[in-house]
Amino acid sequence: MATCIGETDFPPYVIKCMNDTHFLVAGGGGESKTGVPNALEIFEVELGSSGIAIQSKCRFNTDNGDDQSAIMNAALRYDGKEYLMAASKNERCQMYQMNKTVKSLIAQTMGRDDEEKEEKGKESKEDEVTLRKRKKKSSESNGKKKSGAPPGRQLVHFDVKRLQSVQTDFSPTDSSQNAVCFSPNGMYFVTGGVDGHIRMWTYPTIEKVYDIEAHSKDIEDIMISPLGNKLITISRDQKAYVWNTKDGSKMCELEWEECADHKSYRFGSCRYAFLNGDVSNSTMFTTHTPHIQKKGRQPSYITKWNSHKFTIDKTVCTGDDILSALAVSHSGYYVGVGTMSGSVGIYVTFSLQKVKWVDNAHSIFITGLSFIPMTRNSRRVVGDKDAAVLSLSADKKIGLVTVTRSGEYPAFLMFLGVLILIMLIFTLFAYFGMDF
Repeated sequence: MATCIGETDFPPYVIKCMNDTHFLVAGGGGESKTGVPNALEIFEVELGSSGIAIQSKCRFNTDNGDDQSAIMNAALRYDGKEYLMAASKNERCQMYQMNKTVKSLIAQTMGRDDEEKEEKGKESKEDEVTLRKRKKKSSESNGKKKSGAPPGRQLVHFDVKRLQSVQTDFSPTDSSQNAVCFSPNGMYFVTGGVDGHIRMWTYPTIEKVYDIEAHSKDIEDIMISPLGNKLITISRDQKAYVWNTKDGSKMCELEWEECADHKSYRFGSCRYAFLNGDVSNSTMFTTHTPHIQKKGRQPSYITKWNSHKFTIDKTVCTGDDILSALAVSHSGYYVGVGTMSGSVGIYVTFSLQKVKWVDNAHSIFITGLSFIPMTRNSRRVVGDKDAAVLSLSADKKIGLVTVTRSGEYPAFLMFLGVLILIMLIFTLFAYFGMDF
């Protein structure tokens, strides 16, 4: 089952893992004037006395003057020094910069000890050394007793700064940016929205590179390939195209005819996965949902594509629940989906074999998924797992779903195995007429 590790006080629509223990959430009540805030909040996943929980590290009000819209979609990148987020604010793309600061609690404690010693100035040099050692040991011992934190614990904080914005959608009615994606090198980003145009922009100068009328209806998702040379667009016109990012020329259309009623389906989302950081070894995934709601069974699908030939490798049915979210793990081994009923599923990228499905992980539709990078730090918190995905929903709750590592088995399976073994032993003893 899914674990609820926290919640927000605003409807969340965006979730992005920043590193192995921190993630951001964005959303809000929009312009409804109901008192529900529009905000961006950064959390840390930690292991407390009562289990896995989250702690807020930074909160930023995203309202800006007359603009009181909520962030509905965003792209995040890290250049090794700071985080940059491009977020939708109605018809505009708003840039945010997030800087991480780290302070050592032990260093602060030692600094205070040194100041105290200088003020006293009466002990001999030998006594000062002895006193410093005693205080350091005492400080570390007290810290362990109070918080359980190891020596060298760090205090992390984030500062958020609002940067420039640019209008990216020009629909005469209900204009809105629906999708945004950074290039792998961070030198440009691409936007799409209600007017069906894709627009490429330079960063940080925010100059338009090209503007292409790509679709006849709203663009719903955009994804740039790991090598940065191809761009995928998905639209409500039931089309999905591949573009050359250099000049904006159309390369091909994605053809999907994987079910008998395929003409009544449309593309939902698109994501790339690449194994262990090898961008040349990438695979593409798309979701497919009914375009028109009908009575009776209407399953959804997830498809794996050859990212070089753009041919279909495999398609699997995920059930009758409409898919609402898609994400891939940082290792490239897992792909996750969220549904309109609030369920979460995890599949192996190689075979699209389902390894985990949690019904009703949330009480309402999933708005976003993000895999936690599995490192030594993250495994200290979530356990020795193969994968861990954070789920976000309109119910304002943040969930966690994990995948058990190979060779690790749930307690009930171990109990069942022991029970079967005991029954076999009894059967053998009875067969040979042996008494206990």
